Amino acid sequence: APNPVIRLQNLNPLQNQAQELALLSPEFQKNLKDPDSGQPLRNEIFNVYQARPQEIPAGRNASEIFKVELYNFALNLTTTAMVDLGKKEVFSVQTLPESQPDIPVHLKDLAIQIAINTPEVIRALGYQPGETEALMANTKTALNRTKCERSMHLCVAPTFTKGDQALWCIVDLTDHRVVGIRWTNTGTEQPVRNISEKRLKFD
Repeated sequence: APNPVIRLQNLNPLQNQAQELALLSPEFQKNLKDPDSGQPLRNEIFNVYQARPQEIPAGRNASEIFKVELYNFALNLTTTAMVDLGKKEVFSVQTLPESQPDIPVHLKDLAIQIAINTPEVIRALGYQPGETEALMANTKTALNRTKCERSMHLCVAPTFTKGDQALWCIVDLTDHRVVGIRWTNTGTEQPVRNISEKRLKFD
């Protein structure tokens, strides 16, 4: 049966080959299903890219080494595979519990769609924002001490500016919903650090 994994789309041929080789690796596959029920868990390939120089072991051809990152939504777990395309093998698999890779573009877009169509966000801003108004950092935001972080879900924070204020909108990509909004002054550095459970609420 095919792997119950959402593959990353729009890859070049080398990335695609790396993704498929990784998905053939038994070690890379070991968290795809629930150990008790055998039911497939929600897994998605987030990134496939050429390995960085420091990740490439001696004796391997740098141009042929790719890294594949898989995120398990159910377990909040990242699995990475190092793939040698020249030898057509996976030579290293790492499992990182309670960690999340950088999210792919289509999930950033989904988070923005969820945010701009959420009534609480529209109410807070006083109008329905467009997709282009959302500022989205390339790396996922560290949402310390928020419910989203404690629930071990995958969360991101599209931000909308209005005057000298910014509306942080916390989107839970595990449950596909907005879990909180908060105004901050745009001059504040990394305002997300100050978001605590009490402050993070719907108005």
